[in-house]
Amino acid sequence: MIELADVDFAYPTQFEEESGERDDSRRIIRRVSFRVKSGEFVCLLGANGCGKTTIAKLMNGLLVPSSGSVKVDGYDTADDEELYRVRQLVGLIFQDPTRQLVASTIEDELAFGPENLGIPPAEIRQRIDWALKMLKLEDLRFREPHYLSGGQAQRVAIASVLVMQPRYLIMDEPTAMLDSAGRRSVLEVIENLRQELGMAVIYITHHMEEVMQADRVLAVKDGAIAFEGRPQELFVDERVVGELALELPALAQLVNSINKLGYKLPMESQWQKLAENLRELLH
Repeated sequence: MIELADVDFAYPTQFEEESGERDDSRRIIRRVSFRVKSGEFVCLLGANGCGKTTIAKLMNGLLVPSSGSVKVDGYDTADDEELYRVRQLVGLIFQDPTRQLVASTIEDELAFGPENLGIPPAEIRQRIDWALKMLKLEDLRFREPHYLSGGQAQRVAIASVLVMQPRYLIMDEPTAMLDSAGRRSVLEVIENLRQELGMAVIYITHHMEEVMQADRVLAVKDGAIAFEGRPQELFVDERVVGELALELPALAQLVNSINKLGYKLPMESQWQKLAENLRELLH
């Protein structure tokens, strides 16, 4: 379980570092508390600049809370002796794949992480084969990263984290550079990871249609959790969606419009079926 408890965070200024004093007015994250269980698919939503990426970095130890605590399966991210284990458990995929690709070929890129963990070569090869197949990258195995398209580079970045087989996978807008087919393939990967490995996924996105497949939604506003619940509970209330600067997905607009006509379509029982039908129509 990933557990954030009363987490505050502010990027320190030079004055604060030298004086040791803290300026609470500069907090980016404010009293954030939530849990992510094994196998969950949680979407982290919010307007640009609200603090989503900062929360993602806090969850895998790239950042340490100014106050409060972040624990991963009981390991405290603020404890230097436990940080190595935290990084093994929590994988983070950035929106810009060029920030993660460092090797000369795709195969070398995927081997880099497992080699640093001391995994035997035979198992590394098996993991690479599995990840390439999962992301449909078999034909690019020996390609150099700088020859990849944006979408291909993003899939390689995802594969490079999957070979580490983390227990928790944080994806910071991984489909931002992909077309609709590419976005569907990423969501299929997520579902496969959950079914095959029981992996939890924390997913940051601006594509509201993707949110409908999540178990739970965390909406961030001004560095605080402004909503926590199921997608159905969020999208049925257009007022709350507007306050959070989000957009209703096409499915939610359809259901809400039908309900306004007096039919009172039961969102809970019809949600998944309507989502599947709508995705077929849109794609």
